[in-house]
Amino acid sequence: MKKIVVISGSGNKNGIGIKTFKMFKENFDEKEYEFEIIHLTDYNLKTCRGCTICFKKGEEYCPLKDDVSKIVNVIDNSDAIIIISPIYAMNISGSLKTFIDRTSYALHRPRFYNKHAFIITTTDGAGIKHVTMYLKYMLNAYLINFAGSQGVYSYLFKNDEDYKAKLKNELIEKAKKFKFEITRGKEYQPSFMQLARFKLWRLKGIMSKDSYLKDSSYWEEKELLEANYFYPVKLSNFKKNFLKLISKRVEKLLSKKIK
Repeated sequence: MKKIVVISGSGNKNGIGIKTFKMFKENFDEKEYEFEIIHLTDYNLKTCRGCTICFKKGEEYCPLKDDVSKIVNVIDNSDAIIIISPIYAMNISGSLKTFIDRTSYALHRPRFYNKHAFIITTTDGAGIKHVTMYLKYMLNAYLINFAGSQGVYSYLFKNDEDYKAKLKNELIEKAKKFKFEITRGKEYQPSFMQLARFKLWRLKGIMSKDSYLKDSSYWEEKELLEANYFYPVKLSNFKKNFLKLISKRVEKLLSKKIK
């Protein structure tokens, strides 16, 4: 049984985002896939203060006592994630942004690298392309595999049956790809950007040991100081050399910043 957690940043539990998700869900056998919906507005999520204690000592020392860890635990125990966000003021919802801010320690100390994600965005006007690009960028930063997206125009969903029929057909094909990614497990080969981010987060952690001790110790405790990734991956000589070059350039930049 594969578990998929749905993170909804909408305050409307029966909005177009959830309705789109339900159409998507129709393509999954309930005997093989289990879904859990998390409506972020049901949880106590406090705004990040930027104190960096989670980088220095660990997220368990965060002075903000709320429900973030409860949601993270659900994600930890899932195989995949579906992110739903309405587009407000040409960006993701406030609750989703707050959750991303509060889990930024999982960028420095990756913990979701074995997850796969699908994005659903809804809008009455515009913003689908660049909001999806932002979420895709953040998934890559978390080292989560981006496995597809669907943007939905709410006014057409409500009023145009042909649009809904076309959307339903699109979701059938996208569900096939999503299921394929979920079932691949460690056969999934991370993208070049994920490999680069792995090395860059590690390099930043090691070089920031005087200020971000928790970030630094993470890589040693996980025995990842010499690894190419969290599990064995195939790297061509070109990729190996290019990654080394990038690491050297970043190391020089970080050295100047630390000094």
